[in-house]
Amino acid sequence: MNLGLTLLAQDRGWGSSGMGWVPAGFGTGTASLLLTWRGRVPRAGLVAAVTNLLSAVAIGSLAQTSTVAAATFVAVCVGLLAGLAGAVTGALIQSAAGPAYVGRVTAASTLVGFGVAPLTFPVVGWAADLCGIGPVFAVCAAVSALGGVVALCSGSLRRAELPR
Repeated sequence: MNLGLTLLAQDRGWGSSGMGWVPAGFGTGTASLLLTWRGRVPRAGLVAAVTNLLSAVAIGSLAQTSTVAAATFVAVCVGLLAGLAGAVTGALIQSAAGPAYVGRVTAASTLVGFGVAPLTFPVVGWAADLCGIGPVFAVCAAVSALGGVVALCSGSLRRAELPR
């Protein structure tokens, strides 16, 4: 998404200001405040799976926007949906890990999320040069949706609950 947004802003001629609005939308749409207010999420596994799928649809539609305002609105939706999916998934992973392993499991999850993702930037840039930004966003959305599909297909993931 990071490189994709830069390429999208360049492709649409939004300039630096437009590029700034879209990530601001992600931050505005973050679900952390909602979760802080709401507290426990019932049917957490199902919520994580569905919001992950919906966020993937929003990610794919981001490349179809032509204005900064539309892209910012879609980014708010991505932030809300992906933020909720990520927070609930993280909580489910930590609660399933057990007290002795929470630190290791969180470290491994963080490494994959923040350490491996930048390694995809050259591939994303190459693919955007080769195919254009729309297909790259579509592939990214499909990869993102895969997590939701796996969770929906797995009964134990779909029925996962957070402790009371």
